[in-house]
Amino acid sequence: MFGKYFNPSERMDFLLTAIEGMRDTSVHDSVAARHMLHVILWVPSPSLERVSEALTSVYHNLDSISEPLAQHQLLKALVVLGDQYSEEVVTTLLGCSLSCDSVAVEMWRVLTSHPKTAGKVLRELLDRLQERPLRQHHDISQQEAGVAPLAVGKLQHQLPIVVEQLHEADRDVISNVITVLRDTL
Repeated sequence: MFGKYFNPSERMDFLLTAIEGMRDTSVHDSVAARHMLHVILWVPSPSLERVSEALTSVYHNLDSISEPLAQHQLLKALVVLGDQYSEEVVTTLLGCSLSCDSVAVEMWRVLTSHPKTAGKVLRELLDRLQERPLRQHHDISQQEAGVAPLAVGKLQHQLPIVVEQLHEADRDVISNVITVLRDTL
């Protein structure tokens, strides 16, 4: 009822509190936190600020939320953020994906499994890959250093085709694409 009176930064504070409130170790009621998250993201109001902070919070807390309805609500929130703020979501998730852990893979899978979000997210990913070549780390062998840019270059040329195909793809194809992207990144 009062949500329309909060500014974007205050809405983000509530969103972050809701995510924390869904954790298994939280003293807050998970049901109340789920409802709060739902209201923040689905009630029409001004845009959010600090979206990267929300994505980082989802990344750090997703494994700590075992209640199925809370996980489902959090992943729905991820899709809404991906749809509305694809640039910030992709940029932030690329930073989280450097470790290639299961949480980052799950977040990419969820973002690309919804047709409305998949196109936006994959186009944004293509833009990010085209503007920044893969940085070589000092611990990569010379052989790996030569293969990685080549693989990313091939991916950059193939990604527009992949984006178009994903509109008609099923979950298995999308899952395979995410696996290839994870391995490449």
